[in-house]
Amino acid sequence: MIDIRKLNDFLGYAREQEGPKISLHLKTHRAHPDNRADPINYKNAVQDLQRQLIDSPIPRRDWEGAIKAMERLHDDQSFWEHTQEGIVVLAAGDRMEVFQLQHSVKDLHKFGKHFHLLPLFHLDEILGYVYLVDLSRDRFSMYLVNPLGSSQVATPEIKQSFPELFDDFDANANLRVGGFGGKAGMHYGHRARPEEVEKDRGKYFRYLADSFTRLHKETGMHFILAGTTENIAHFRQIMGDQKYLDGTIPKPLDAMDDKAILKEVTAIMRPLEVRELGLLATELNNARSGGKAATVLGDMLTAAREGRIGKLVAVDDIKEDQLDAMAEVVDHALVGGADILVVNPKDRPLELDYSAILRY
Repeated sequence: MIDIRKLNDFLGYAREQEGPKISLHLKTHRAHPDNRADPINYKNAVQDLQRQLIDSPIPRRDWEGAIKAMERLHDDQSFWEHTQEGIVVLAAGDRMEVFQLQHSVKDLHKFGKHFHLLPLFHLDEILGYVYLVDLSRDRFSMYLVNPLGSSQVATPEIKQSFPELFDDFDANANLRVGGFGGKAGMHYGHRARPEEVEKDRGKYFRYLADSFTRLHKETGMHFILAGTTENIAHFRQIMGDQKYLDGTIPKPLDAMDDKAILKEVTAIMRPLEVRELGLLATELNNARSGGKAATVLGDMLTAAREGRIGKLVAVDDIKEDQLDAMAEVVDHALVGGADILVVNPKDRPLELDYSAILRY
């Protein structure tokens, strides 16, 4: 899973730097002894980049800080003990960012005017993990899950319970009058149940629906909801037709063991890739029929520079002589707010290596 916020923050910084944009893609391994070679291969790639930069006309001051930042990663033993299927390392100025991949990647190390970012948008990264939300009437907990396991996610930007979000006394609540031995006409802050309980639930669910939508836009992550059928139905009614909600588990998570939870998650996630590819093919076909698609790299580059790309689709094995042009297309497309999706060659929609759906 790629942290889109981290990527956007780094790209914003890098675009302000004068020096080259350095990209390094490396296939890595999850387990010993295969992963012993990963830091060695990484070090060799960084050293080769340094040799190429020394031989280039680019002033040393414009790239030395980036190379030093990349060298420090080699010495981070804890990082190399927890690698996955691949990494993408980006460096510019004095900063570097590294992204772990859930899918294998073809080794590459290059520098130029634009980063090589396609592996970060692979379908396996988008669908490899989802957020699993355990939803109750007045609180929630969130987990990052895939068919292999889960880990709880801290969400400090989202209030995890109704009391955190609203005072116990709601100024808009219905107040009871009198009672409890007081004088007639005195107002007490006692809620009229169950009407107020239902009002609180609706208020909190609207807040969560807005927060989850914002989180999806920031991270690209999809969601699975778990909870009672009543709570899920109420939340979905408030949430509306959101495409990032991939499925539901009609039980609270504490009613299931880990094995049962992962079985439910797997059953929901397995069809997602097939569904996504089918929707993508239909979308591209409709765009071509309506004259709003570009399938030639030169046309895509022109459209990207003009901010006209709404969605960019590419396979993960772009030909060597097209890599730099595609890197520029991706860079401009991101600046223009386009969606980017990378697929395996066997899954390429409409037998196209790359295509763009245009806004106009």
